[in-house]
Amino acid sequence: MKNSLTILHLEDEPLAAELIHEAVRREGLAAEFHVAVDAGSFRRLLESVNPDLVLSDFRVPGFSGQEALEMVRATGLLIPFIFVSGSMGEEAAIETLRSGATDYVLKERLTRLVPAVLRAVDESRRRRDADNATRALRESEARLKHALDATRDGLWDWNIPSGDVYFSPQWARLLGYTPDEVPHRVEFFFQALHPADVDQVKQVLEDHLSGRTLVKQDEVRLRMKSRDYRWFFDRGKVVTWDPRGVPLRMVGTITDITERKEAERTNALLEAQLQQAHKMESLGTLAGGIAHDFNNILGAILGFSELVRSDLPKGSSSHADLGEVLKAANRAKQLVEQILTFSRQQPLEMRAILLPDIVQEALQFLRATTPSSIELRLNLAPGTPVILGDPTQIQQIIINLASNAVHAIPDAGGCIEISSGPLEVTEAMAAGNPELHAGPHAILTVADNGHGMDDSVQSKIFEPFFTTKAPGHGTGLGLAVVHGIVRKHQGAIRVTSAPGQGARFEIIFPASPAAASPATPTSGEVVAGAGRRVMLVDDEPALVRVGKLMLERLGFAVEVFTDSGRAWEAFAANPDSYDLVISDQTMPRLTGLELATRMLRSRPNLPIILATGYHTSTSPERVREAGVAELLMKPFTLESLTNAIRTVLGPTAA
Repeated sequence: MKNSLTILHLEDEPLAAELIHEAVRREGLAAEFHVAVDAGSFRRLLESVNPDLVLSDFRVPGFSGQEALEMVRATGLLIPFIFVSGSMGEEAAIETLRSGATDYVLKERLTRLVPAVLRAVDESRRRRDADNATRALRESEARLKHALDATRDGLWDWNIPSGDVYFSPQWARLLGYTPDEVPHRVEFFFQALHPADVDQVKQVLEDHLSGRTLVKQDEVRLRMKSRDYRWFFDRGKVVTWDPRGVPLRMVGTITDITERKEAERTNALLEAQLQQAHKMESLGTLAGGIAHDFNNILGAILGFSELVRSDLPKGSSSHADLGEVLKAANRAKQLVEQILTFSRQQPLEMRAILLPDIVQEALQFLRATTPSSIELRLNLAPGTPVILGDPTQIQQIIINLASNAVHAIPDAGGCIEISSGPLEVTEAMAAGNPELHAGPHAILTVADNGHGMDDSVQSKIFEPFFTTKAPGHGTGLGLAVVHGIVRKHQGAIRVTSAPGQGARFEIIFPASPAAASPATPTSGEVVAGAGRRVMLVDDEPALVRVGKLMLERLGFAVEVFTDSGRAWEAFAANPDSYDLVISDQTMPRLTGLELATRMLRSRPNLPIILATGYHTSTSPERVREAGVAELLMKPFTLESLTNAIRTVLGPTAA
C-alpha cells in the first residue's frame, strides 16, 4: 500500500464530511480527500484524481450513491466503493452490496470506517494483482500461440508419471487430425512413429531423462491420418523434477521438415552424381595419358610386324608366327580404343542413325557369341526417333552390356532382352538427372534375369577396372566404356537392379531432327605413290621409321622430321616441294594442328593428314574447320594409312 491514500468522497454536508475525515485521520491513516457535492463534481474528480477509494453518502441532492457506484463501475477500474450514510436501511445496504459496493458504514458507527477502508483497499490490491497475473498469462499464451502459428510448430506437454500428454490443436493438424481425434496419451506418439525410428527415439529420450543431454531433439517420421509418413523435428526439455531429481514434466514442439528432407535427398543425389562425374573425368584423363603412350608402342609393333610379315613367304612358320603377333597387337589396340572411349578422348564419326537398325546389326554378332542356354529377345517399338551417333560405338554399348548380362546369368540359362523405343523426357525427369533435358528421346534397354547387384556394387560398376568376374574373365572396362560412349553422345544411363532380380540398363539418347543416313562404303582400290614427296613429322623415332618404310612401300618419296619446328623451317624454305604432309598432333614446340595451320596459310590447298592417338582438341570437325584434309587415328596400320592417303589424294596408277 502506498504511504497516502487518495480518497474521493461524495458528501453534500461539509460538517459530515469533516467528521468522517477526522475519524480516518484519528486512526492514523494518511489520506488525501477530494470532496464532491453533486454528480458533476463527482464525475470530474473521478476522471482527474485517480482515487484509491470512494466514500459515498447514500443520497445527495439530485444525485444518489447508487448512481455514483454505477459511474465508478463503468470505468472498469477496480476501485473500492464504501457507502457512509446515516439514512441507509438494512435492505438498501444489502442491495448496494449486490450492486458491487465493497462495504457500508453508518455515520453513527465511524469506528468501523478505517478497518473497512483497510480491508477494501487490501482486497482491491489482491484483485488487481490477480487480474494482472491473469492478463499477463493470457498475453503470454497469446504470444505463444502466435509464435507457434507463425512457425507452424505443434506443442506437446507430457506428464511423465501419468503418461498424459497435452497435444496442441496445431500438433494434431500437422498430422492431419482434428484436435478431438487425438488421444492425449504418450502411447499415441509412439504408435505414430515409423517402426525404423522407435529405437532411436527411445535412446534419445533416455539420454535426456537421465540427464546425459540438456535437451531432447531428433528427426523422426510420424504416420499421418492418411497413413503416409512425414518427417518432423521433435525437440523438448524436462521442466519439472521432484525433490529426488526424478523428471515429472516435459514440454516441447514438433516442426514439419518433410520438404527440407526431400531437398536434402535431392541435393545428396545430385552431389553424388557430380562426384561420380568428377571421378570419371579424373580417371578418364589418367587413362587417356596412358593410352597415348601405349599407342606409340603399339604403332611400332604393328607397323614393323606388318612390314616384316609382308616380306615373308605365305605358309612359312615365321609368317604364321608374326600373324599371331599381329593378332595380339590388334587385341591390345582394341583395348586401348576402349580406354580412349571410356576417357571420352576418341573422336566420333557422328551421323543421323536409327537405333533399331543398330540393334539389329549388333544382334547378328550376339547370336553367334551368346551361349545357346541364353535366350535373346528383341523388342523394337515403332516410332523410335532418329539420333545423332557413332554407329560403331553404339554397337559397342549393346555388345558390352550383353556381354555383362551373359556373365550374370547362371549356367542353367536365362534371358537377355534388348529393346528400343521412343521416350518423352519430362521436366520432372530432367530435374532429377542433370544429364537429361526435357523433350523427345530414344531409349535403348538391355535387361537380364541374372543374379543382379546390390547397392555397393552398383555404385562402382562404371569405374574402370572394377569387375565382379573371376580373374582372367574380364578387364573391368566394359561398363566404363559404355559410360564414356553415352556421355559423348549427350545421353544418360539408368540402372535398376537388386540381388537375385537381374539388372536393367536404360540408355537414353536425345532425338535428332536430321534424317538417317547410310554409312559410306570403303573403297578397295590400291594407292600407289608414284614418287610423290611426303613430309612425315613425329617426335617418336620408332614411329617415324616405320611410317617411312610404309610410305616407301606404297611408292612415296619420304622426308622425315622428329622436330616440328625444323619441319616448319624446311617447309617454309620450299612450300611447293611437298605433295603431302603427315604429322603427329602431340609434339613439343608446335602441335600438329599448329604446324598444319601455318602450312595452309602459305599453301591453302596442301593435302595434310593429322595423326592422333587421343587428344580431344583434334575432333574431326575442328580438324576440317582448320583445313586439314583427314584425321588418322593412331596406332595406324598399313591399311588405315592407305585409306587415309586415298581419301586426300585419290588412287594413283603406278
